[in-house]
Amino acid sequence: MVLEPRSPGPFEEYVNRYRDRAVSVRVAMVQASKTLIAAQPSSLTILLPCLEERIKDTSWEVRQMTVDALCTILNGSLRDIPNRIIILLAERTLDKRSEVRKYAITGLVNVISE
Repeated sequence: MVLEPRSPGPFEEYVNRYRDRAVSVRVAMVQASKTLIAAQPSSLTILLPCLEERIKDTSWEVRQMTVDALCTILNGSLRDIPNRIIILLAERTLDKRSEVRKYAITGLVNVISE
């Protein structure tokens, strides 16, 4: 399966779920992105902007899951990730929620150590 916007209607609906009102839907979309990118690395270019947007989400649960997903993706393909994403992850080490800070620090340490 290749994730491509062949039919714009359903694909736009899928991408719009990243901006859904419900926190649980946004969290599920971030988790699905991590799985999709692991299974289909070519989907990184399509899904990375969605994750980049979610790293500054108003909900700390979404930010935490996004940090986790991006760190997991970084561990697998550091060369494919733009520097701006690494900078955004570094900014999350200063997040107002300690849970997000912990995920960001731990994730970046794991990326650096590998």
